[in-house]
Amino acid sequence: MATVELEPLRITTRHDGCYDVLKAAILDLTLPPGAPLQEGEVAARLGVSKTPVREALAKLAGENLITTRPGAQSYVAGLSADSIRDNYEIRIILECASIRQVAHTFSDREIDELAGCVRRAGDALNVEDWRAFGSNNDRFHLLLIRKNPNQQLQGIMDHLFDHVRRVRSAIYRAQQEIYDYRFSHEGIQNHRDILEAVKVRNGERAANLIESDIQKFLTAMAIPTVAVALDKLNYRNQLVEDGRA
Repeated sequence: MATVELEPLRITTRHDGCYDVLKAAILDLTLPPGAPLQEGEVAARLGVSKTPVREALAKLAGENLITTRPGAQSYVAGLSADSIRDNYEIRIILECASIRQVAHTFSDREIDELAGCVRRAGDALNVEDWRAFGSNNDRFHLLLIRKNPNQQLQGIMDHLFDHVRRVRSAIYRAQQEIYDYRFSHEGIQNHRDILEAVKVRNGERAANLIESDIQKFLTAMAIPTVAVALDKLNYRNQLVEDGRA
């Protein structure tokens, strides 16, 4: 962790603060897969005792964002191509089924909120603000899901989107390296099309468009730049499994 910058905490609830800081660093790949997380070192960097760090690591382990090896050594969990594919296929099943149920129930205010996500994501992409781009894209999909009153569904999707955020971070960084954002621009247009279907409360069309949006990513997994980005998500994880981290 010597090269990772974590700012000292200046908040009252140390446990929640440790958890929030570490989780954000994992999801945006500041802490990449395989990065070691030693309680004492993390505590020193955050300016807290080991207790809130230990509690935060336990919570992150429960969310499958870190793994712990014998001797209490923790590492950021990796993502294999198979697990990424599984997550996106689950998204197709759940998001499409949900929007078919609830598309007709969106209010004008809620549609305006969706439109704001699409607009802000497009603006962020134009200025290469990848955090704002990603957070607004995620919020667009999660707003569609949270319209569904099924709390179990919302919990499943929140968990899935933690891993989706890491995938998105990896791909956006790969695009930055080659200054080619076509994949992300296509995603913005997909969201515009989904928004138009929701505006007319057409659940079947919205579901078909969501499936197409997610399926395009599954197809893109074979694109060299995307494949390399995804390999990096699992590379350090493989080192941990092999005992070479």
